[in-house]
Amino acid sequence: MVKRDCVFLSMIWDQKIARQVAKLLLQINAIQLNLKKPFVWTSGIKSPIYCNNRLILSYPHIRHQVTLWLAEAIQKKYQNQSFHIAGVATGAIGMATLVAHRLNKPYFNLQAEKTFQSKTNTKTHLVVIEDLVSTGKSSLGAIKGIDSVSYSVNDMYCLFTYGFEIMVRKFQEQNIKLHSLCDYEHLIAYAQEINKINQSELNKLAAWRKNPTTWC
Repeated sequence: MVKRDCVFLSMIWDQKIARQVAKLLLQINAIQLNLKKPFVWTSGIKSPIYCNNRLILSYPHIRHQVTLWLAEAIQKKYQNQSFHIAGVATGAIGMATLVAHRLNKPYFNLQAEKTFQSKTNTKTHLVVIEDLVSTGKSSLGAIKGIDSVSYSVNDMYCLFTYGFEIMVRKFQEQNIKLHSLCDYEHLIAYAQEINKINQSELNKLAAWRKNPTTWC
C-alpha cells in the first residue's frame, strides 16, 4: 500500500480521474518505469521514471478526454470569472491550446524570461497549464515574466507531477496552487495493481522520490 502525503494529496483534482489518467499514461507508454537503466533528465537528475505527456496528442480519444478533464477542472474553479489561458512552452502548448479552444478563452504561450502583458485594460486571471511538474523550477520560471499589473496568477494545472517536497515548497513560496490530474502516488498504486512493479522496486522508487538528486 502506498503511503500518501496529505499535503500533496490536496493538489489532485479528482481521485477517480487520477487513477484513469495513470492507466492511460502507462498504456500508451507516456510514462515508462525502468529501475535497471535509469533515465537522465536535462537537469542531470537520474530517474527510474520517464514522462512524455506529449504522446497523448497522438491518441485522439485520450487527447479529447484529457482536454475535457482539464477544461472541467478549470471551469469549476473559475465559473463565471473572466480568465485567459497560457501554456508553458514547449511541452504544454498542444494540450493547453486544446483546452483554451474548448473553453473559448484567449491563449498564449509562456516562455521563460519573456514579458507578457494583457491587451485589455482590466486585470485578468491567468490560468497556466503545464504538462509535467517535477522540481517546479522551469514551471514557475515560465511565469516570472507575466506582468502583475495585467494578470493575476493563482493556479497552475498539469497532467502529472512527482510531488517532490522541493516542488511543494516552491509553489507554496510563490503562493501558486497546483492542480494535477495525476501524480506519483496514483501512478505507483496503479502500477502495483497491474503487477508492473514488485515490493523491492517499490522501495527503490520511494527512495528516489524522497531524494531524487542523490539517488543512484
